[in-house]
Amino acid sequence: MRLLLDDPVPRVRRAALHSISSDACKVSALPNRENLSTKVIDMALNDSSIRVRRVAADSLAESGDQRAVAVLKQLFEEDASLLQKTARDMLMRSMHG
Repeated sequence: MRLLLDDPVPRVRRAALHSISSDACKVSALPNRENLSTKVIDMALNDSSIRVRRVAADSLAESGDQRAVAVLKQLFEEDASLLQKTARDMLMRSMHG
């Protein structure tokens, strides 16, 4: 499934990211989230698809990774697209949840 995070088709990357990062979609959480968090950060900052970037931002907020807050702040400050709203909402959830 992790290989699909680099698929050339954005819809496939988005579905793979959701499947991997959503604990509600699995019987048990993944054991090695550190490597996944690094990939998700890269996807949130650099993926060519805004839809993939939105899912990545949501996943970061839910991850509990300490780097997530800094990345979400960066997205909020730098990205004037609809991702800004997503980053703001996820940042608020991560700071208050």
